[in-house]
Amino acid sequence: MLDFTNLSRRQVRNWINFLYFILVTVTWILVILADITFFFLYMSTRRKKRAELRALECLAYSSTLSYLRAQNDYDKEAKCIIEHIRPLLNISSPRHLAELKRLINDEELERLVSLKHIGESNLKHKWVELEEKEDEDVKSNNNSTSIKKKFKGS
Repeated sequence: MLDFTNLSRRQVRNWINFLYFILVTVTWILVILADITFFFLYMSTRRKKRAELRALECLAYSSTLSYLRAQNDYDKEAKCIIEHIRPLLNISSPRHLAELKRLINDEELERLVSLKHIGESNLKHKWVELEEKEDEDVKSNNNSTSIKKKFKGS
């Protein structure tokens, strides 16, 4: 154990300054660690919120298309709804195409549509045409971007 009784004022002052320095250093280290911890918690929460929002956007788009398919309404109004809702919900062309394929192949939706529209034929016709058109658009966009890349490289 240290004996502080025989120290001069200067030595006591030096010890106090040293202890003060240690205290300030430890405090700053704790503050930095707290900030880092808060940052990572904030970022992980933010990432989770973004993922939840994206899931809700996809669910809203999927539900809207399912409703339109169940009504078997693919007319100008439905086309307008789809065109306006896609950018609002940040739906890409490949995602849109996947949703159309899901709609066309969904047996439960097909059963609902056939019950609602008894006696009508070609219930899928307009939706299949839409899916084929979108598929062609996506393929043509992919081809044009690959051609652009080839020209940029030369």
